[in-house]
Amino acid sequence: MKKLAWTAAAALAGVTMSASVAVAAITTNVTTGSLSTVKAAEAAFLSGLSVPTATEDFEGFTADQNAPLTQISTAVGTFRDITPSTNTPTDGLLVLDSGTTPFSGRRNTTSGGANWLDSNDSKKVKWVLDLAFQTFDIGFILSDFSDVSATMRVRFRDGTNIDTNILPGSGGSNSNGSLAFVESSFTQAATSVTFLVDSNNDGWGIDDVTVSAVPLPAGIALMGLGLAGFGGARVMQKRRKA
Repeated sequence: MKKLAWTAAAALAGVTMSASVAVAAITTNVTTGSLSTVKAAEAAFLSGLSVPTATEDFEGFTADQNAPLTQISTAVGTFRDITPSTNTPTDGLLVLDSGTTPFSGRRNTTSGGANWLDSNDSKKVKWVLDLAFQTFDIGFILSDFSDVSATMRVRFRDGTNIDTNILPGSGGSNSNGSLAFVESSFTQAATSVTFLVDSNNDGWGIDDVTVSAVPLPAGIALMGLGLAGFGGARVMQKRRKA
């Protein structure tokens, strides 16, 4: 098992405070290894979550290698194909299962499930979270990720922006079957979160995405940067099969 951690921090800008300067922080952990290893990391992550949560395992979609999409709306935001592959017969993102995939190394990770979202060898995919809450934890499993470089771009409520490189990639090894559980925690209210995933030589799959609201620290809430409450937070619904 390999576990990596990054923390990105920036002083809040454009905010007048009588207290000490607050710091907006993102903490990201990446656990790599076998399926049992990454599922154990996921289970530990899930055990500490608050509610409400939004989840996406792509089981509500129909797996079809002949139905590529330039974008796909899910319970955890929108995935967009920014730079399609030049190596595959069809451009666009795909929902696949073991019976429809033309690729090796990408897989379902949902217990009792079958599907995952596949990049279809796209060179750049943009994933924008449609946040129903502004401080949160997020976790997801990537398969066949060895060649992937991923940047998380966060815009905070006060106007601060932070870019964090969460997966540096391995230089185009084209190795198949690698698995990673990625988890990130936010302690400052965010208005948007965007993941930009680049892959020069290979593709990847994503499955078992969870986003969960967390309360802001009391001190930040008192400074007017927190949320009034989570009573209005909604749980995003999965898109169902047509």
